[in-house]
Amino acid sequence: MSLRTRLYAKLMIAGKAGASRAFERLPPVGDQHAVKTAPMAEIWGLRATDLVVATGLPSWDAHPFRENAGVSVVKGLQRLLPNDERWTRWGSRAAADHELAEVLGAVGRGQTFTPWPDYATDAAFARALVQGPMAPLLEHRGDEFVVDCRILAGLERHPGTVPLGVVVVLAFRADATGARTPQLVRIELEDGTVRTPADGEAWQIAKLIAAAGMQTWLVVGPHLVYTHFLNAGALATAAVSELPNDHAVRRLLTPHIAGTLRVNDRAGKTLLGPHGNVQAVYSFPWPSVQQLIARAIAQYDPTRFDLPMDLERRGLTDLCASGDYPYGADALLIWNALHVYVREYLCVYYPTDADLSADSHIQRFVATFCRSSPGLRADSLTDLARALTARIFAVTVHHKLVGGISLEFLTHPYFLPHRVGPGERVDDVVPFREQTEANLAAKFGTTYRSWGLTADWPSVALDENGRAVMQAFQDELRAISEHIDARNSRRAVPFPHLRPTELESSVAV
Repeated sequence: MSLRTRLYAKLMIAGKAGASRAFERLPPVGDQHAVKTAPMAEIWGLRATDLVVATGLPSWDAHPFRENAGVSVVKGLQRLLPNDERWTRWGSRAAADHELAEVLGAVGRGQTFTPWPDYATDAAFARALVQGPMAPLLEHRGDEFVVDCRILAGLERHPGTVPLGVVVVLAFRADATGARTPQLVRIELEDGTVRTPADGEAWQIAKLIAAAGMQTWLVVGPHLVYTHFLNAGALATAAVSELPNDHAVRRLLTPHIAGTLRVNDRAGKTLLGPHGNVQAVYSFPWPSVQQLIARAIAQYDPTRFDLPMDLERRGLTDLCASGDYPYGADALLIWNALHVYVREYLCVYYPTDADLSADSHIQRFVATFCRSSPGLRADSLTDLARALTARIFAVTVHHKLVGGISLEFLTHPYFLPHRVGPGERVDDVVPFREQTEANLAAKFGTTYRSWGLTADWPSVALDENGRAVMQAFQDELRAISEHIDARNSRRAVPFPHLRPTELESSVAV
């Protein structure tokens, strides 16, 4: 390994060790604390929204992974980012495989980097759109399935990068065995050029451009803006600010807001901003990232985390039922169990809608949430149960796809790279080695395993009635894990990412 790579590995090892200690014990429920907020226009320079974002932490927040340590690790990675043009090419896919496997071996990740051994094929790329991090972006339009990243079109880019406003089109077709598999049809580039699998090297480059576009949008939009800030951040801010320690809904939400305010505060300092990792690692400088965040907020639909509604909106209900969309099929198991759990829990403490309406804390909770994000309602038990289910789904299941598996999928320069340069050969357009290392280190610095969804969260219950409902939910999650294992034993390519016993309870990393 190069000296630079060794430095990255040491930082990643240090970060992993600190994080593993941080999540050994469950966090405290905490007291009610008015979380400071400020307009997004003031914090991120977004003039197209009147939403606010948290700017402070509760005094009782005793997350053991100290704030200064977390910021220092990520800023340390920033300082190691290449700042001159003396960069080196990988030269070949084999060279990248060898060195990245060596790095991951040093940080305890084993020797496997990409999730599938056939990652260089069209089949693997198409699979990433159905059972990889891009799965929540897939839509059905007419007879085709697409991932549309034209939201990136027209943004000013860093020198040496290519436009990323692409559309990827695929179809489901029967293979030689009769099984339906996703197959790539074409890629529409931002300048209007259309590439197909018949285009040789140009097709391989188009796949890399599409991958960089999808990764950029995924990280900035569905991950940071939608999941971390408009859902997790809004939920944590409202719960901590408006619900007392001994409030039943505060206890319900405790597992799903744990660590959120702290990690969002750290993300605002290290990932976003004119010197943040997002503008350094990806293709767009900070002014373009600001525009992209504004575009993301303008088109935000809060029903995207209401899974049945989202599947219908994206036209994927039938695909999900067919078994050809593993993300949707497994996610629905958890959504349904989660929805039953939240409704049963609320009914313990609110026998009627009138009881809910009479709770002034809940009304203030909803109002505070909506100042940070639209769409939360408490007009009835039905409305509140569905709305809270969607938010909990966002910070557990959805976050796993758009953030939790990023290290496995979104770091290999020849598979799903973070940026692409101009050129006519694959070896000339993939990120430089130093850029790949920076991306790998940045992702490892923010991708740790936090508190488990099936940890002893019933211990935070307000009383025995609440604890019984929480425990029944966790028992159901373990049963779902076994059901998903059985499904994976029958799948041609397993989809292990949504086993509930492997999911995290909140966006604490």
